[in-house]
Amino acid sequence: MLVSLHIKNYVIIDELMLDFESGMTVISGETGAGKSIIMDALELAVGKRAETHVIKQGETRCEITALFDVSNNPKAQNWLIEHDLVLEEHEKKECIIRRSITLDGRSKNTINGLIFPAQKTRELAQYLVDIHGQHEHQSLLKPDTHRAQLDAFGEHTDHCEQVLKYYKTCQSLQRELQALSSHLSQNQVARRTLLHYQLDELTQAELLAGEAEQLYHEHKKLSEVDTWLQQAQTIQQLLNGDDETSLHRLLQSTQHCLPKDSHEEWHNLRVILNTMLMQCQEAEGEVKHLLTSTESDPERLQVVEKRLQQLHALARKHHTTMEELPALQQQLQAELDRFEQGEEKKALLTQQYNEALIHYHQAAKQLSEHRQHAALQLGENITEWLHQLGLPHAKFNVQVDSSENIRATGYDKVEYYIVTNPSQPPRPLIKIASGGELS
Repeated sequence: MLVSLHIKNYVIIDELMLDFESGMTVISGETGAGKSIIMDALELAVGKRAETHVIKQGETRCEITALFDVSNNPKAQNWLIEHDLVLEEHEKKECIIRRSITLDGRSKNTINGLIFPAQKTRELAQYLVDIHGQHEHQSLLKPDTHRAQLDAFGEHTDHCEQVLKYYKTCQSLQRELQALSSHLSQNQVARRTLLHYQLDELTQAELLAGEAEQLYHEHKKLSEVDTWLQQAQTIQQLLNGDDETSLHRLLQSTQHCLPKDSHEEWHNLRVILNTMLMQCQEAEGEVKHLLTSTESDPERLQVVEKRLQQLHALARKHHTTMEELPALQQQLQAELDRFEQGEEKKALLTQQYNEALIHYHQAAKQLSEHRQHAALQLGENITEWLHQLGLPHAKFNVQVDSSENIRATGYDKVEYYIVTNPSQPPRPLIKIASGGELS
């Protein structure tokens, strides 16, 4: 409901503030009093094309502000909510539309303080104002209104809600499919092919965590075995060889030099020499064990070197280290799994979309059948009313054209047709009805 209208510097008006109460308001006056100017100003506020000649002579700017109460207007409230124009509780009850025009031709439209193009203002205005005059802002001339009126007449609310429900489901699933398909684009397919190739190569290599470090140690040991054996043999010869200078024989000779009698002064030395001889014998045992347990294995060394070469080549190819190859394999596998899951999700979404589409067509077909039936009844009723209003030759038709295009409102395009002259065929209401007939 229009609550107030403020007009400033418009045509011949300096400034005017009009407040409206609930119920009917009549603005009367002689020809030229300015009634049409007030209506034109309201039309300008709700999106009519602006021209600079409407600015009052001598002024540089005009402004029209319209305040609407939308507390009982759910369509207007929904529009404001969808466009983020309801922030406070009280804003759910009112809508302020302001239009300003300057001499340089610039025009500014605001809705609840935010700038919007005139097209958006006109879009909102269809829920706020309906001028029953000479065609502009007349919902009676809009096919969407014809359809809504037919559905209200036929009490199709439940059927319309079913169609809208399945339409929204189809649209949502379609958006998900498009987003997923975009992700699984041609470039992504190429990436997936590369992942398969890389993983096959890494899988065949039978990578093991920690293998590279283990191979390094084994290679070092195998490559040094011959040196170790030579060194052990040398140590064995020094400890207890045939030479009289071996450590074992030198210690024995040293012991023989000790006094045979147990003199206390020599006790510590005797213990030390005995200990040294025992340790020398233990060292001989360790060397012997090392010589018997260590063998040269050139074949195993060759296997280890070949494996290290394989791992090194893979690491170089994938721009990583040998130690990181197992982790890389897991990373590539995880990426491939995401692709595979994407394909599975795409198949599931496609199935869900097809099912929703079937439900949509079923609901839309039922709604179309109900509309066809209601259109005949509504046409007959309005024709009878037109006759009672003094149009004896008038005939009113509600034309329902159906196609299986997916729309939020179903298959049908509904439009009013009328005959006012018996010699003429039915034509669209918007093309032939006069202003008085529309009113």
